[in-house]
Amino acid sequence: MRSLLAPALALATLGLLVPKAEADKISVSVLPNVNTTTSNGEQSSIGSIWGTKAYDSTLNVSADGSASLNIPIVGYMGSNGSGATDDIKYPISASFSALIGTLTPGSSDEYRGPGILIQGSATGTIEGPGYGGTYWRWSGGYSGTATSVSLDWAGSQDVSLLPAVLQDALKHPDHVHYSVYVSGGSANYLTLNVNFDAPSSSEVPEPGALVTVVAGLGMLIGKRHRAAASRRP
Repeated sequence: MRSLLAPALALATLGLLVPKAEADKISVSVLPNVNTTTSNGEQSSIGSIWGTKAYDSTLNVSADGSASLNIPIVGYMGSNGSGATDDIKYPISASFSALIGTLTPGSSDEYRGPGILIQGSATGTIEGPGYGGTYWRWSGGYSGTATSVSLDWAGSQDVSLLPAVLQDALKHPDHVHYSVYVSGGSANYLTLNVNFDAPSSSEVPEPGALVTVVAGLGMLIGKRHRAAASRRP
């Protein structure tokens, strides 16, 4: 019976040490603000998102620790003209920011928990206005990777209350990627996507290392039991 103790204990310890990743859905508030310019100056604010409205959204966390959120309509590019015209491609350069807030602990609709401010630049191309049906149609978008992620000064300063993927973003801004694109509709609606890479592997215990530790523990226990048995009369 005692000979089985070490392997059993090793397996039990391994189950306690290896983190179990689980998918999750976390309610967040997102306040985006994007200022765009074009190289030719003809459309100085084309595709911009005015930071006047916070959107309720869901941060979808995958089992591997990565996460994403999507807001279908954060702006529009409706145009009033009529008649066909050749499309023009506008190279876009943008300054991007998004304030992501979390719920107050114990609340289901009050976003006063800790939040993060994502900042960076974005580039891309928006093309239009081509005529389609009764509206002028735009297409394209822009994207980028964060260069700065900081804790929102107006919310809670308790970083431990943030989801793990947002804590990781504070340490690794380059894990945050965003895009804005024309998703269609009669007003040429703009859709926002924000994606978070999984936390750095260097900060997550390697399963192999845990197995080695547990195996060593099992061997040590086994040796102690054998030594004790050999001393019995």
